[in-house]
Amino acid sequence: MSRFDKNSRYQEVKERVAASLSRFFHRFCDLTSAIFKKNGVKKDEVNEK
Repeated sequence: MSRFDKNSRYQEVKERVAASLSRFFHRFCDLTSAIFKKNGVKKDEVNEK
């Protein structure tokens, strides 16, 4: 039972970290795409996902 509590706590922390990571990642992507646009690289090449 304590193991399950630990797992749920870990899940909560993991989700919070994932949320902040994705926020940072999106900001980073916007920054890099802006830099690439400045350098003349097509945005389609960057946002292939």
